[in-house]
Amino acid sequence: MGEAAEKFHLLARGKVEVSQTSAESEEQIRLATSNSRYVNDQKKKGSVQRMHVQFRSCISDSDFAQFTLFFMRNRLEFSRMFSLSDTLVHILTFLPDSHLILIEDEQGKLVGWGHYQYLTAEKQPDPEGEICYIHSVIVEEKYRRSRVFLKGFRHLIRQVQEENAQVKQVTFCADADHAYLNRLYSKFAQVAGEQEGYYGEENIYMAEINQLASYLGVASN
Repeated sequence: MGEAAEKFHLLARGKVEVSQTSAESEEQIRLATSNSRYVNDQKKKGSVQRMHVQFRSCISDSDFAQFTLFFMRNRLEFSRMFSLSDTLVHILTFLPDSHLILIEDEQGKLVGWGHYQYLTAEKQPDPEGEICYIHSVIVEEKYRRSRVFLKGFRHLIRQVQEENAQVKQVTFCADADHAYLNRLYSKFAQVAGEQEGYYGEENIYMAEINQLASYLGVASN
């Protein structure tokens, strides 16, 4: 997957034990993300700035049009092999049964998205499915900060809890050889399997949603 895109892919079953407080979890994630190449480079230059973003659901036709254009322009962040036709097919195939969170800067400019879907234990799309399958989260490079990651993850979990009380598990993936993302995800989830992904072998991560919510400091339902 590469550091250019923080992406998640398939699902699995299992269990994760979480004992840290919210403050401890935030510090662990901050330390894990502090080793990213971009943040370190910017620290050396003395130019790290706090980036503010906001999150909202993609609902209207205008929202979907905005997302589609952003996805097409940034499709190589999702997959280095994606053509324009691949992008359109992907959107038409997955979006009808999915949910999108738009990530915007302070001026309302789209700078990223979060794409997730509810599935049954048999991995079939279902608006009341017990699994929240996070397809992808893409954010422009300058907004890749631990603070943005935490804020976005908390927003997603809150939204999932409000939308679907049946969800028990959250699943996502990282390239098996991507040390940074695997170190980060292992703070709050466990590896439950492997699969062949866009760029090679991926580790499948799984977390119980209530334990993940507790770890992130989000009140569970």
